[in-house]
Amino acid sequence: MQRVLGEEGVEARCFYLDEAPETSFPGQMRCLLFRPRDFSASQAGGAAVSMVFRLPRGCYASVLMREVMKAEDPLAAGF
Repeated sequence: MQRVLGEEGVEARCFYLDEAPETSFPGQMRCLLFRPRDFSASQAGGAAVSMVFRLPRGCYASVLMREVMKAEDPLAAGF
């Protein structure tokens, strides 16, 4: 990763905002793939589905929900 960043001329300083230093963090690596834990789903009436799950730190429910709700053929659906 460091080699590629160096080749692209990207340094840690590129991610620091002088105008808003309180929004700057040292950063960390995240998993490329993750599995939800304690997952359950049930019909909640009509087309609604209720899902309950836990995610590892650094993983986002919005990413999981995007994958659950995406069209069978995303390209044909315009994504």
